[in-house]
Amino acid sequence: MALLIDKNLTVLGDIDLTQLYVRLVISYGPGGASLIVRSSPYASKVAYDADPNNNTFDVTGIESVQQLAYDRVADGSDILTFAHDTIKTQLSTDVTQEIPLPDPSTGGEQIDPSTGEVIMQTVIVTPKFAQDSSISLVDI
Repeated sequence: MALLIDKNLTVLGDIDLTQLYVRLVISYGPGGASLIVRSSPYASKVAYDADPNNNTFDVTGIESVQQLAYDRVADGSDILTFAHDTIKTQLSTDVTQEIPLPDPSTGGEQIDPSTGEVIMQTVIVTPKFAQDSSISLVDI
C-alpha cells in the first residue's frame, strides 16, 4: 500500500514532479501503544520498483519518521490502513494555533467587553501539504 499525491513539486533542487509516490514502513512502538512510521517518497512507482533503497529522497512537509498513538481496540488491527489513513489526514490538514487577537490601537490583546476575556483567533502555523482529494491510497 502507498500514498499517491497529485501535487506540483520541485524536488532535489530542480526536478519538477506532478505526483509523488510515498511508501510507508510501519512497526509497533514500545508496548504496542504506538506505531513507528517511516515515510519514503519516490518520484513514481516505477522509481520505487527499480530501486527502493536508493531512489527515495526527502520532501519538505513529509516527516521521514514519526510515532503515532495507537490503540488496537479503538483503531483496529489493520495497522497498514490505520497508518496510511492517519498520514493522509495529517498531510491534508492545516496545523493551527489559537493566539490572542491584537488590538490595532494599543498593540496589546483585544478584550471582549462583555466577558472581560481575551479574544482569540485561529492562525495557520503549518499549511496542509495537499488537498485531501489529491491523496489516494494505491497498491492496496
